Amino acid sequence: MQNVTELRQQAQQAAEASTAVAERAGESADIYSPVKPVDLFAVSPLPPFPLDTLPEQIRVFASEYAAQSGFDPGAYAFCLMIEGANLIDHRTRLDITQTYSVPPFQWAAVVDPSGGGKSPVMDACAKCSSPVYQEIVEESRRKFAEWKTVADACGRSEKPPPEPPWQQRHTNNTTVEGCAGLSVSTPAGVNMRVDEFSEFLGRMDAYHKSSGSQDRANWLTAHNGGPITITRANRKLFIENWSAGILAGVQPERLATLFKRSSAVSDGLLQRFLLYVFQPMGDADFAAHVGPHTDINAINLYRQIERMSGNGQRFQLEHRARAVMQDYVNDARKLAARTASVRFREHINKLGGLLGRLTLALHVIDAAATETPPPREVPLATLERAKQILGVLYRHSESVYAQIDGQANETMILVRAAAEAILAQGWRLFNRGDLTRHATHWRDADHVATENAIDLLIEFGWIIDVTAPPPPGKRGRRSAGRFQVPSNIPEQFQDLAERIRRDRAERFQAIKKIAASRQPGLSVRRD
Repeated sequence: MQNVTELRQQAQQAAEASTAVAERAGESADIYSPVKPVDLFAVSPLPPFPLDTLPEQIRVFASEYAAQSGFDPGAYAFCLMIEGANLIDHRTRLDITQTYSVPPFQWAAVVDPSGGGKSPVMDACAKCSSPVYQEIVEESRRKFAEWKTVADACGRSEKPPPEPPWQQRHTNNTTVEGCAGLSVSTPAGVNMRVDEFSEFLGRMDAYHKSSGSQDRANWLTAHNGGPITITRANRKLFIENWSAGILAGVQPERLATLFKRSSAVSDGLLQRFLLYVFQPMGDADFAAHVGPHTDINAINLYRQIERMSGNGQRFQLEHRARAVMQDYVNDARKLAARTASVRFREHINKLGGLLGRLTLALHVIDAAATETPPPREVPLATLERAKQILGVLYRHSESVYAQIDGQANETMILVRAAAEAILAQGWRLFNRGDLTRHATHWRDADHVATENAIDLLIEFGWIIDVTAPPPPGKRGRRSAGRFQVPSNIPEQFQDLAERIRRDRAERFQAIKKIAASRQPGLSVRRD
């Protein structure tokens, strides 16, 4: 959605260009807005994930599961790509220059409001990597059992062999202590799935005055990998390779609220995340075919990724790819210098490193898909595919940061809800109470936000205040306001009004069916 500033600019430009001047009109007057009404529903559509950049095993899984669930196939592909990248040994490196290299593992998040499908998509994709993680744990258990048998058989004079290190590359424990404990014996790196990133971030900020800032510093170090000593409760843990791959779910509204707090610092932690916003849901089709080999092929791909990733292989870009990477980094810096949003600017400045990581991940995933060892030199074609993916993710990140920076705030949500109600109900004249009854979110909205929403609706040319002046000596109350809808509103947005009415009718029927299936005879209020 467009932000408030953009909409204000549109309204101002339309007002300056307009020669028509509408007077304050009575209730029966057929008036036009004094400005061309701003399209409050204009959407800058986000590009879909480019499925053709990934191996067939991932494309088939994403397409078939999306057809059955109705969720975005790009979201499946994005999660599968991240799962594959994080399975690669975290010590693997792409040498970009003599002094700068990047690992393949990722910090990434799928973005959608609650109930939009994040968890089902992440759960489905986890089915592909979970067997591989479980096999690693089972191998650790087998080695420990063998060691225990030998150790128990040793006499008092015999020294038992050293206990084998416990290998576990996944965890649901999002604390520094939990991840660090596994990392000590797992130099290949530990991966996490975080259902709600704002909670993960909020736990750090909750203890900002004590251990919170230290936790953030430790997690920031985990993004690059490498040796570290972590001190907790007078205990020191030396970790050969402190690294963590992360796949998270994000609700941008909750992040926006979190970042409004004074304790929410901008240290670049969020800016290290690749972000993908769900495309709108389609219809579920439970009869859609998921092939008998779809899951097996995907699981085997991840087995191959884990097997061939080695224990610290180093790769380099071919000569042409190195030149393209250099141009990309310089272009990103120029773009960042011209970006107003501080947080988004920090993200843009990290695009060069993120491109390198993604390129290395695709290089190893491609090799695993064909069961051939990855060449030491990464070709230009792989870098170009990574650029294509990152170009899409740039637009998605741009959208998310706009919300985090407060541009899609509560007031604009109320403005769009009121506009929907105006179109759906066909109002020409309405009272403030009509919005409370028929506009989503208005019933429980903050009074200041609703007042601001009314002001913006007037400013954007959607309503005209025809509230009668208060009696002499008395203060008027906007809560008792009366508003007229200019006649050019239904003219300009006729198609949209029909779609909104149709969507509301379908929603009402769906609610009736579901409610009736649970509580026969239950009446449902129609908005």
